[in-house]
Order: sequence, then structure tokens, then C-alpha cells
Amino acid sequence: MNKPSGKYSTTEKAFGSQVEALLDLYSWRWCHSRPAMTQSGWRTALSGHRGFPDYVAVKDKTLFFELKSDKGKLSPDQQLWHDCLKAAGAEVYVWKPKDLEEVARVLANGTAH
Repeated sequence: MNKPSGKYSTTEKAFGSQVEALLDLYSWRWCHSRPAMTQSGWRTALSGHRGFPDYVAVKDKTLFFELKSDKGKLSPDQQLWHDCLKAAGAEVYVWKPKDLEEVARVLANGTAH
């Protein structure tokens, strides 16, 4: 990973590969919904309400998380899913490349704190 000017800089795809390696390293069972380009633009083959988190991981608990680029933000539909999941008691995260140490800590120890 590049660290220009003391800041992390990587693509969302490369960051996803790092997170997936950590999921495997710490023996999580996980699923990632990947979008695909269609004639109508980018689509993710899911039914139901838009914005469901891209990743679900299960070990001794269940995590839902979204990975974003350094400047990425949740869409309103994604934010609504995150709010609903949190209200139901789920552990939900939005991680960016700068959060890689936290990601590793959560996946290794099961806690963000």
C-alpha cells in the first residue's frame, strides 16, 4: 500500500483484497456482493431494498460492512441499511484504507475498541 504524504492511498478494489485476505487469515466465513457492468450500467444481482452492505462475515458473531475509497461516502440507501442493522443490534462498519489497522484489530479480536 502506498503512503504518500503520510496518508494511505489505495483503490477500493485493492483495499477489498487486503480485507479479504484478513478475513481468510482470521478464519471468518464471508460473502461479498460484487457489482458487474451490464448494458444498463453497474448492477449488483440482489433482490429487495437497495444499499445492502457489500460484505457479511460470520465467525463467533456477524459483521456487516462496506468498504469505501478515501473519499467515498455511503449512499442514502446504504445509510438506511446501516441504521436499520444497528438498530437491530448488528455490528456494522464503514471502512476506508486508512482504517486497515482497525479492520485487522476487529477481525483478529472481534472488537473495534
